[in-house]
Amino acid sequence: MRDSPRTKGVPFHHEWLHHLLALVIITIVILLLEQTSMLEGVESLGFDRMVRSYPAKVSQDIYLVVITDDDYRIPFGNTSPLDPKELALLLQRIHDLRPKVLGVDLDTEDPKVQDDAEMKKLRQSRDIIWAVVPEVDASESERGVNQSFVLAPTANFFRLGCKALPNFPRDVDGVVRRFRDGYRVTLDGKPQELASMGCALAKGDGSASECTENPKVRRFSLVGSNETFKTVDAGEFLADDFDSRQKAREASGDRTNPFDGKIVIVGGNYRAARDSYVTPAGELPGLELIANAAQSYLPGGKSILEAPWWASGLFDLLIGTGVILLYWAFRLKSAFWLNLLAAPVAAMAISFFAFLLVHYWLAFAPVLFGMMLHHLYDHIEQLDELEKPGEEEKSPNITIVNINYRIRRLLQYPRRDRSSR
Repeated sequence: MRDSPRTKGVPFHHEWLHHLLALVIITIVILLLEQTSMLEGVESLGFDRMVRSYPAKVSQDIYLVVITDDDYRIPFGNTSPLDPKELALLLQRIHDLRPKVLGVDLDTEDPKVQDDAEMKKLRQSRDIIWAVVPEVDASESERGVNQSFVLAPTANFFRLGCKALPNFPRDVDGVVRRFRDGYRVTLDGKPQELASMGCALAKGDGSASECTENPKVRRFSLVGSNETFKTVDAGEFLADDFDSRQKAREASGDRTNPFDGKIVIVGGNYRAARDSYVTPAGELPGLELIANAAQSYLPGGKSILEAPWWASGLFDLLIGTGVILLYWAFRLKSAFWLNLLAAPVAAMAISFFAFLLVHYWLAFAPVLFGMMLHHLYDHIEQLDELEKPGEEEKSPNITIVNINYRIRRLLQYPRRDRSSR
């Protein structure tokens, strides 16, 4: 077997420059493929594993008020949209407990709800953030985090208050993994920028300029299955004796208020709402996804940013340089097996530490694909040099026969012994 370039006295930078063009071309191909869903399978498996193994800590500053199936049946009477009188009573009693911000993840755009006098008063509160629904069907809204949405005209009713967009696009396998700080929307034909629901709640302001200026794509770092956000049944606020219980508590000197200064999210977890999503941590209702998104912006929260394209490109070049280093330092057969084992391990390890230490997600599946291409290119080049006179003649041009011959020779090598390299 032929000596490695290192033992022959070839400097590494000469070897690197020799393969640089191929490495750059492969990196560009990877970046283009990364914009499609072709390579998401392996990458998603790795990301899901990391999320389950290192879940986020549940925030003590977020409370969920959940409308259950029993609440939907009584007192809302199994009607959709929810009865505006009962809904206004629920929101008013929660609002009276002085939360820092109150998020409403319910359909409140129906004319019956819009025209209710008590709901109109609530819309004037600047510390209530209302979810608005895009005027598109579900399949369109789930295409991606970069889509521009058209809002229904009823969103105009929220101008006195604050509005935000809860949007959790599904990946190609139907799993929700990503969200965005803010979105481009169109209302009455006019382009606007709207904060995502989680970001608006964390910032405490529906306008949330921090969410709409250069919005970033983030991946969920979900709380563990053994931890949940503090949850209160909506029925407790709609009970007939709610006011008397509050007065009795205050008369006894108990002035504790768990909602004071907290983020409170009101949403439905009843079957008719059809607001549940498959996530790496299992199936979750929409309001829990909003809570997970909101806590990622809070102090101590873990927000997993998707690496920009230039960072992915540098990552690919780094791993590619490592492969070139193997072929420079070791003989071909040794480098082949080291590359086969080391490149995947190195790519996943770097992605793993970026996830844990700096909260960045670096996709490793495209890198592995690129290294496979580079490995194929390098071996075919080496096999051309190793051919002996008298063996099957190869055309200098790339043809189907030529490619078939090269692949067949590649698969046979390195099983064959080579006297030199």
